[in-house]
Amino acid sequence: MSRSFRLLAAFLCAAAVLCSAAASSFAEEPGECDRHVWSEWTVVCQENCSRDGLRVRSCTLCGFEETEIIPATGRHTWGSWKTSAEPTYWENGLDKRICLVCGAVDTISVPVLENPFKDVKLDRWYSRPVLFCYNKGYMVGTSDNVFSLSAPVSRAMIVQIMARIAGAELTDNVYNRSEFRDVPVGRWYTRAIEWARVNGMASGTGNGLFDPDDPITRQELAVFMYKLAKHVTGSAPSYDLSAIAGYLDRGEVASWAAKQMSWAVANGIMHGTTPYHLSPQITLTRAQVAEVIYSLHLYFIET
Repeated sequence: MSRSFRLLAAFLCAAAVLCSAAASSFAEEPGECDRHVWSEWTVVCQENCSRDGLRVRSCTLCGFEETEIIPATGRHTWGSWKTSAEPTYWENGLDKRICLVCGAVDTISVPVLENPFKDVKLDRWYSRPVLFCYNKGYMVGTSDNVFSLSAPVSRAMIVQIMARIAGAELTDNVYNRSEFRDVPVGRWYTRAIEWARVNGMASGTGNGLFDPDDPITRQELAVFMYKLAKHVTGSAPSYDLSAIAGYLDRGEVASWAAKQMSWAVANGIMHGTTPYHLSPQITLTRAQVAEVIYSLHLYFIET
């Protein structure tokens, strides 16, 4: 082997050792390249509307890694507003929406409902039943801003309310007729009374009469509510006559109303006028009827 060839081999071997040492030095002491040769950025954590992201790249010569924060966009992708709590006449409601990306929640308060009736005081016993019936469309005011709490309620009005509660479709001409001699065709209550008769909820007061303008009594209302409950639920509600046994005037309850009155009292739909009196034959005011309707609503929920 010539002398010159031996010198060349020694030079190449030394160069290889130096390169290996340099590479080891770069790996152990990152960043000592005079000029890094960077790879492409790789996202390791994607940013979103509320969270920063992170990307990384490395030097292809020495392996040194560099990281960089990707700022959050700050722009939520909101879903649609949904009602979380309905407003009432006493408390604000709440609507909310949720970011479809990060799950952040945004809320907005919904103002309390405006009381439309100047004679309905929100701190009185009747306010919740009256405004419930009004909101449901079961009862309306006697004018735009008056409910007439103490006004009487006729038998025709009760049947109209019952039709609304049951969601009856009264535009059908099948109800534009009357089997009662004192219920003329074409009156505002004709169709509701005929609907109630057809569905077994109104049999009249006898002799072919309905007495639509007579004020409703407590025992009559109990009978109507019982029949409405049977119509809505599809089965006759159970009753226990002992529910009215403790009232001193239980003997004044008509035989045709005893079981219905017992059912109404036992289920909290009606209460005595005193702890010892049912007063079955006295009439009710609009506020009192609203209270019975509201109690019937609670009964439907519970059963």
